[in-house]
Amino acid sequence: MDTVDILYQISDWISAFLSLGNIFVIILVIKFESLKTKQNAFVVLLALSDSIYGLIVLPSTNILNAIHTPNMSDSVYDPWLIGCEFRCFCLTLGYYGDYLSIAIVTFDRFCYIKFPFKVSVHF
Repeated sequence: MDTVDILYQISDWISAFLSLGNIFVIILVIKFESLKTKQNAFVVLLALSDSIYGLIVLPSTNILNAIHTPNMSDSVYDPWLIGCEFRCFCLTLGYYGDYLSIAIVTFDRFCYIKFPFKVSVHF
């Protein structure tokens, strides 16, 4: 293992550790009644998708790559391939959650600025 691989793994583990802040955002919104607004629901969605990426995808990538290097002759039931598919599923779920949340928050802010006196337009 060369220096670049070690630095790559260290940065992934640091990113996974820092994504715990997203869990705190989710806990705060759940715990305090004043934070339970429709706009904060989109922030929770963004925090959830980021935490899926940081807590599942990054560590599992390092673990799976450390355990096994893929080979095209491997069986479909190889644990490495099943873990890789689960990691890809979580990666896709995290990306789409991010994109959807950012798009909805952007649209909500657009409606708030464009139609400031029409309350029914807001989420």
